[in-house]
Amino acid sequence: MNPTMLSRIRKSAMLLFMLSTAFTKTVIAQNMAINTTGNNPDVSAMLDVVSSNKGMLLPRVSLTSTTDATTIPSPATSLLVYNTNASITGTHADGVGYYYNNGTSGSPEWVKLNTFGVRWDDLRITLDRGRDATAISYFSGSSGPEIWYFRNNSQLEAMSFTVQLPHTWKEGSTIYPHLHWSPKASKSGNVEWKLEYTWQNYDPSTPQVFPDITTNTVVSTGPFTANSHMITSLSSNNSGIDGTGKKISSILICRLTRNSSNAADTYADDAGLLFLDFHIMVDAFGSKAEFVK
Repeated sequence: MNPTMLSRIRKSAMLLFMLSTAFTKTVIAQNMAINTTGNNPDVSAMLDVVSSNKGMLLPRVSLTSTTDATTIPSPATSLLVYNTNASITGTHADGVGYYYNNGTSGSPEWVKLNTFGVRWDDLRITLDRGRDATAISYFSGSSGPEIWYFRNNSQLEAMSFTVQLPHTWKEGSTIYPHLHWSPKASKSGNVEWKLEYTWQNYDPSTPQVFPDITTNTVVSTGPFTANSHMITSLSSNNSGIDGTGKKISSILICRLTRNSSNAADTYADDAGLLFLDFHIMVDAFGSKAEFVK
């Protein structure tokens, strides 16, 4: 056999050996280590990456929405990517960052990974009587706990309050005021509520002037059952109050009214106040600075 042929045979044998070794490792490997030390992977990890001066770079994609099923076709449940699209839309969309598929391959639900996540919370309000005061009366019968009542007395009655947006609030998001209340008697008819408010930011360098009062008018439709727990949104179709441009520590000055003489208010009895609060979105445990998120 000539030297050239022998060399070719040796190279072919070496290539076959290398390929067979690679395939064998692929088949029998239980886990894998990527490092410069040659150490075996930790037994608890399928992939053990070790480096003191480098990170692991995951795929970067531009998701169009939190239900995007096109950018990555059939994404597996729990698939993790880094979204580069700051304008991502959809439920709980929150700009760029790491997202994982909390849905299925056919119906993905991309959820952002962060230290807190976006959640709903109640911003609870303490109301006070104003010039057109409500009246306090027993909730049931002639003894026991008392609550404030907006009376059926053919005139306007009101309670006022202020609201400060907390440092946990997701700045710029819509807030949703709603009223917990209770009818005094079982009757038909409707109750008309009005929420008046003005909302302004705090700016330490340029003090901001509160804008004109905005009024939301809503109607609670009867018939009603005495002493029942009712919840009425204080915005049309529960659309909320737009928070675009608003920051933490911004303030709302508000007044809640009922005028039983209005044509839309046909419930001929008192409406008891239980509580007023705002549903808000929170995205952090607090702010990084005293007045800046």
